[in-house]
Amino acid sequence: MTDAEDRKPQSDEARSAFRPPSGPSATGSSPGSSTTQTTQVIPVPKTAPAPAPVDNESSTTSEFALPEGLAAPKAGGGESETTSEFALPTGLEVPEPPAADTEGSAFTPPSTYTARQAPTAFTPPGGVPAVSLTKDVPWQDRMRTMLRMPVTERPALEHVQKTEEGGPAVPRVLDLTLRIGELLLAGGEGAEDVETAMFAVCRSYGLDRCEPNVTFTLLSISYQPSLVDDPVSATRVVRRRGTDYTRLAAVYRLVDDLSDPETHVSLEEAYRRLAEIRRNRHPYPGWALTCAAGLLAGAASMLVGGGPLVFA
Repeated sequence: MTDAEDRKPQSDEARSAFRPPSGPSATGSSPGSSTTQTTQVIPVPKTAPAPAPVDNESSTTSEFALPEGLAAPKAGGGESETTSEFALPTGLEVPEPPAADTEGSAFTPPSTYTARQAPTAFTPPGGVPAVSLTKDVPWQDRMRTMLRMPVTERPALEHVQKTEEGGPAVPRVLDLTLRIGELLLAGGEGAEDVETAMFAVCRSYGLDRCEPNVTFTLLSISYQPSLVDDPVSATRVVRRRGTDYTRLAAVYRLVDDLSDPETHVSLEEAYRRLAEIRRNRHPYPGWALTCAAGLLAGAASMLVGGGPLVFA
């Protein structure tokens, strides 16, 4: 046995249990003994020859060794062989996202679209009817038409109730407008008619960029001189509501005089007339108003086919 074979450890699988151990001769006498010891050699059964080692490697195999006939899978270019459950299977490709179509989007305006070319919102199918704003038309119709227009499309003022160089103060005009609207709403007038009267009062004193707003019990108005100036707003609450056509007629006469370009009514004169209208009481007592309302309701029920039981 050579020195190289002595230095190389032998594997357990290469050693058979029936092979005699290497070393001294199996037949001999132990030192210090006069008795000769005879050892019988048991023949080793013949087994299949072990496969020849591959590439000068040891023939010893491990339980993790790849069986014969199977080839190790080739790893990707520089990537780890370990795959993730989220990895794309072999043979599939990631689909490319479609190119963004800016012209076909419902939320993207066309490239030739500009703000100046934008049509008016909520245009009826037959077009917007032309409204004549001549002076022969009653002020209620003119003011109601202008109130429904955008602020930038309203016609310019032709006559303004002014007594001094700069005109009346804006807060006083707004206060007068709210007080007139309060009497109209408390007397039983509708919200749209109240807004029309308030707009007419503001326009008669030069406040054309105003926006009145009337609800069931609240009146508010806002005025902005221009787009760069701060707006001025005021509100007023109506505590009690009833039906007083006498007061309504007096207030409408005041609004008629304010809207008439041939009649000059100063702000102090308008306040004085409004105070007189507020002080005047109802010309009829309360019981007469109650009976009149009951008779009106009964007559309406008879007109639609109701009998005496419904009238009562």
